[in-house]
Amino acid sequence: MRLIEFPKFYSRDFYESSVALMVDRLKKFDSVVAVYQIGSVSVPGISDLDMVVVFEDGKNCNFNPLSVLSESERYLFIHSLFGINKSHFAHLNNYQLQINYNLCYGAAIDWNENRLSEADAELLKTQIALEYLVKNYITSEVQSINKLIKVRSLLLEVNALKYDFQLLNITTHPLLSLVNELIEWRKTWFESNPSKIEIKNWVTNYFAELKDFIIAILNDHSLFNDTHLPIKFSNAIKVHTGNSIKFKFSGLSPFYIPGVNEKLIYKAFQKFNKYEFQIPLQKVERDDIIKSRFQFLRLLQADAARHFPYFQPLTSVMPLY
Repeated sequence: MRLIEFPKFYSRDFYESSVALMVDRLKKFDSVVAVYQIGSVSVPGISDLDMVVVFEDGKNCNFNPLSVLSESERYLFIHSLFGINKSHFAHLNNYQLQINYNLCYGAAIDWNENRLSEADAELLKTQIALEYLVKNYITSEVQSINKLIKVRSLLLEVNALKYDFQLLNITTHPLLSLVNELIEWRKTWFESNPSKIEIKNWVTNYFAELKDFIIAILNDHSLFNDTHLPIKFSNAIKVHTGNSIKFKFSGLSPFYIPGVNEKLIYKAFQKFNKYEFQIPLQKVERDDIIKSRFQFLRLLQADAARHFPYFQPLTSVMPLY
């Protein structure tokens, strides 16, 4: 197992100035109504920046916000900014939970009144948590096969799992204990981070506990989908449905070439390797909040592709719709 892409420290001031500069770039466009930042910077150097740009309905924006970033800024923005039109943004609270939007520019968009029943809210909580957990399981299997662990990505993704345990109302579990251990590491990473041996041991335990947890949770809860199977996550990853969890790999065996950038090796794995998963999925059969959310996510995806193609739609981490 090789550890790659360790965090690099950047000051909180640099994060704030990068947000301000991005806002200055965006507000030049007439189609931009508002700009939000999701969450906050908890650990500078590990945290990334998530920003949402709200556009006028039906207006186009062909600006690529990542194309103008410096190398240092690109480290903070690990993926494209999110984009959504004003009408859709007003309905987000009907389909997303526990997201903190902080206004950076423009007028705040009024949320439509959330009229979810308690039963619908519980269905949404479970579905959203399972989507993120299963996505993390898939990532863990791929990294385990490749024997390449992206450390900063791990610190970001595992930190977010704490919200999934909250959504599922789980307060004690061996996997949650591992998540909390890593969160404690994050807090002092640039003062006293763990050794590589400690990280590798943690990763081994985490991958095993995560798989066991996914098997158990999918025995108790349904993960719904509303699309044709198999689901294509990427050119390398496909997901089929079945009664149990299975994983099949074909392609290059893990290798290391001294002097060759490990990022290039990782890209070679992504190009030549194939990863196929079998996951228990339940097809949505009735008109309920889950089906309504999938329909809404399809609208977000289509609108972004048509009107602001360089911005990422505010959809799910799993293409189940």
